[in-house]
Amino acid sequence: MFSRKHSLPSPSLEDSFFPLSSTSSHSLSLAQPSSSSSSCCQGGRGSMGKAGLEAGLEAGLEAGLETDLILAAELGQALLERNEELAEALTQRDREVEVLQQEKHVLQRRLEVCELSSGQREAELTSDLSSLLAELDRHQSRGQGKKREENKQLTELANHNQRLVEELAEVQTQIDEFQSN
Repeated sequence: MFSRKHSLPSPSLEDSFFPLSSTSSHSLSLAQPSSSSSSCCQGGRGSMGKAGLEAGLEAGLEAGLETDLILAAELGQALLERNEELAEALTQRDREVEVLQQEKHVLQRRLEVCELSSGQREAELTSDLSSLLAELDRHQSRGQGKKREENKQLTELANHNQRLVEELAEVQTQIDEFQSN
């Protein structure tokens, strides 16, 4: 029987796209008689008869077909193994994509919570700022009112002092007049 371990190399996916093309030409060369064998058998008078030639051709064809079938089986097995590897890699990628999508979803939720929180904080700070600005305006208004009141009082006091100085001057004049009399 034919031993494939010793006669044929194991095909791999790195071989050419048509790995059987080189084997097919080899099996065809077995099927076609060489020019030397055909010259010795011309006319059916060589050492090998027509039946022997046909038997040899048949044996060569069978050996070539068996070789082609073995190579096809090995190539099919290699393709199946590669397909399984690719399917496993695809499954792994799908798991990784699913994990990344879950992480993305979690991060989007966190972002939404942060945006909501920052929006609320911004609203609170805007409200606080408005309150503080209103209070500042009130204090400034009060301060301006107090300043006006103080200026008014100072003006009144200055006027009162002026009157007192004038009265004092009158009294002094009267005292001087009285003493001179």
